[in-house]
This record gives sequence, C-alpha cells and structure tokens, in this order.
Amino acid sequence: MSDERAPVLIVGGGLSGLTTALFLAWRGVQPILVERHPGPSFHPRAHRVNERTMELMRAVPGLEDALVDAGPWAIEDFAMVIGATVTGPEFHRMNLAEEAEAVIDGEITPVRVSSAGQDQIEPVLLKFAKEQGADVRFGTELVSFRQDDDGVAAIIRDRTSGAETTVRADYLVAADGHRSTIREGLGIGTHGVGTLSHNINVTFESDALPRLMKGKEATLYYLRNPKFTGSYIGTHIPERGSVSFDYDPVKESPDGFDAAKCLQRVRAAFGVWNLEATIVETLPWEMASRVADRLRDGRIFIIGDAAHQMTPAGGLGGQTAMQDGYDIAWKLAAVLQNEAGPGLLDTYEEERAPVAEVTVARTVVNYLERLAPHRTDIPRDVKADNIGVTIGYRYRSRAILTEEPDDGLPTENPREPSGRPGTRGAHVVLERDGARLSTIDLSGAGFVLLAGPDGTAWTQAAGDLAAPLIAHRVGGDLHDVEGRWQERYGVGPSGAVLLRPDGYIAWRSADAVAEPKAVLDGVLRRVRCEPTSERSGR
Repeated sequence: MSDERAPVLIVGGGLSGLTTALFLAWRGVQPILVERHPGPSFHPRAHRVNERTMELMRAVPGLEDALVDAGPWAIEDFAMVIGATVTGPEFHRMNLAEEAEAVIDGEITPVRVSSAGQDQIEPVLLKFAKEQGADVRFGTELVSFRQDDDGVAAIIRDRTSGAETTVRADYLVAADGHRSTIREGLGIGTHGVGTLSHNINVTFESDALPRLMKGKEATLYYLRNPKFTGSYIGTHIPERGSVSFDYDPVKESPDGFDAAKCLQRVRAAFGVWNLEATIVETLPWEMASRVADRLRDGRIFIIGDAAHQMTPAGGLGGQTAMQDGYDIAWKLAAVLQNEAGPGLLDTYEEERAPVAEVTVARTVVNYLERLAPHRTDIPRDVKADNIGVTIGYRYRSRAILTEEPDDGLPTENPREPSGRPGTRGAHVVLERDGARLSTIDLSGAGFVLLAGPDGTAWTQAAGDLAAPLIAHRVGGDLHDVEGRWQERYGVGPSGAVLLRPDGYIAWRSADAVAEPKAVLDGVLRRVRCEPTSERSGR
C-alpha cells in the first residue's frame, strides 16, 4: 500500500465535489478528488446554472462561456408547464421571463444563465479543474477514514485494479451524496420533512421527439398524470428525453420497472400510446427534504447532497451544492495559505446551514404548488420566495460584522439591495480604463475594499496594510457609470465597504473615520478570523 499527501481530500465527483476541486486548485491548493463511479453523471438530473452560481463561476476566465455554451437552449426561451401529459392541454404555464429580463437588462446581475443539465455541467467543471491542476480520480472509492488533531488519514481503492492507497490530508470534504457514508460514519443525522416520494428517472431516445417537441424543446413539464406524478424535460440531444415518475414502494419495486414497463410510463407521460422509444437508462431516486444536523466535524466538512437533500422543483439542489463547494474552497484556501485564521472554517456551517434550511423549505413549497397541491400533510411554511433563495440569501457569522438592528430575515430582495454586511454586494455598472465591468467582477480572487469618490483615506490605508487586500475608489480608478454605487451599497462619498472573495459584504462604513488604517486593520483581522493572540501581538 502506497502513501500520498494532499492538503485536501474530496470524496465525491458530482457538482459540489468538482466545484470544490476546481476552486481550490484555482486558488493554488492542489486537492485529490476521488469518485467511485467511472466518470461524470450520464443523467441530465439538475438543470441550469443560475445567476448566483454563475457569478461565482465567472471568476475563472472562460468558465462562464463554457457553461453557457454547454446549455442547449437560451434561458429566456425556457418555460415550465403543468399538465397531465406533455402533448395534452396545459393546466398552467410559468416562464422565466422576469428572471431572464433581470439577466438581460443587467438590473440584478451581469451574468448569463446556462440551461445545461448535470450531464453537461460536470464535464465542464472536470475539464477546468484538471486544467487548474486538481488531481481527479474516477473509479476510486473511499475505504475508510479517521481524523486526529492534525488531519485526516483515508484509505482509497482503485476499483479496477484493487490497489489501495493511504492519503494523509489536512482536511476532508464529504461530497459523497445524500447517502453519504462519511456523514453516517461521523454519526451525523438529518432532520426535515423526510421522504416525499419514491421515483424512477428514465432516459430514453425516440425519433419522434423532434416532431413532438417542435417549438417546445425548452420546456420543463410538471406532470399531474392520473397514473403518476412526475416530470419531463429534453436534453441537448434532440432525440433524447428524460421522464421521471413516482411509484408506491409498498406495491411496486424499482427492480420491477423493466424496459417494457418504463416505456408504458413514457407513453403515458406524453399521452401518445404508440410512441416508439428505446430506454437508455433508468435511475431510481428518492424525493426528500432533509438537512444534516451538522456540516462540520473537526477537519471534515459536509457539502452538497450530503449536507442537504431537496426536491428538484425550482432547480436549486445542484446550485446550492455548487455554492457550497465554492464557499468551502475559498475558506480552506485562505486558511491553508495563512491568509486567515482557522476560525474562518467555522463560518462554513454558520453561513451555509441557514441557507440550506431556507432553500430546502422553498423547494418543498415548490413541489407542493407544482406537483402535489392535494397534499395537506406537509407544512408549507417558508420565509423566502424563489428569487430570494436564489440570489438574495444572507450570511451571519464571525466573518461578517453585522450591523444593528438586525431584522433576522434569511433573505433580501436583490432588486432592492441594502448594502448591509451579510448581503451579496449588488451589481453596479463600472468603467475602468474605458472598459465596462461590474462590481461582481471585482471580487473572487481575494478581499476587496471599495471606497467612495472622497474615500482616498481608505484606499491609502489599505495600501499601508500588510494584508492581502485590493482597494479601489469608485470615482477614482473606477467610474460609476449610472451613479448608483453609493445608493446600492448604503454609503456616502467618504464611505467604504469590504467585499469577501465570494462577493459578500463583510463590513461597511457609511462615512469617513478618524483613523482609517487602524479601523481597517481591525476589521480585516476580525473578518479573517485571526486568533486573538495573533491580533494582540501586532
């Protein structure tokens, strides 16, 4: 048995694991990722890369373009229909016109949304992760792990050769899905509504699909069929589609759904009883609503579906998973590269657990509204709408210098940004050296200080600090094209805000202060969670 060393070992090569590997490697930390399956997902499953996720992906040059290009449809053409069958009358039609308009006109964000499915997203993330230097090993499984005060020792096995390797890592990231063996091995339970339904996803091919779906290729169907509740969506291959349907595990077994039985369900979904189709693959799955009781155990972090299981209604599961990966990646990199104290890692759970709770609750309501309005056995309590949980969620932790009074709300309307610490830094159109850019483009690599037109004292103070900080003056090196920066960030001409690498506002000062260097130094130490002894020793 050979031995290897890695700063971070990631178990699981889905959306969350690949995102973690990519952004660790991009930040100069080379992880090892192991995934028991031989390659990325074949099933479309989660669709779309939404606005908030794309803002994070945008930091890596070329990644936004690659994800958009991977999608088969323009997002403004995408629609959602509720009906009994794909070809029958529509009960209700929803479209993403409002959301698409917000993207197109640049009111909320400058990014483009991708319509790609998980089977298209994962190969893109894999390509970029490898290009950045991540060591990604498919067909490799975790055999065992144990942690101590200094790190984690794990045994991994090549599933083809059977060769085993011991990997000693500083940290372990559990991205191993909703049946996470790591989470269970740590004795971490889950809570929530629980199982909502048992389902089978059927990927099929039919020469009739292009004709049946002409003009409706970019439509997701929620099916309230007399025989089942389910969905249909197309793929990037015109002749290939994906039908999902529920079944009663008391009366039926997933093993009983052979090709003939699956074909009958596909025909029922379309309302075309002579439809000829070939079943490509089936995937039993459980629709559930759960959140892990804890997202951290010592040097082990729980992310993605291992941390939260949610309904696909709203397309938020994969997005939350990718955002988990980005979050833990920048924090691990900062600690490993001595740019932050180890306390920063505590903020992963402090910040992401509340996001998981409100997002999971939102997807339950989406499921009830779109697929199961008849169900009265499930609570419909949720404190955020779809756009709030998509792009307006808030953070509260030791890495955020929250202002009082705090209303305690989990989200903020991104159309009405407040600039309060703990909220996402709003999109504002800027110009630098004659080129347009967004405030969103300024963060990503590290902490960024933005000062107002009369905030020269702030930018000078930033330059005098021995800290990884980039400073700009809006009204100096950056031109506020539409004159909206002060309003959207809630500061005056002499004020300043501090943006984290994820674009969230960590702190702000509405106006000038007497000793900007001392104030800024203290703020940076706090939001980077430097140990108290380290602070007092400087």
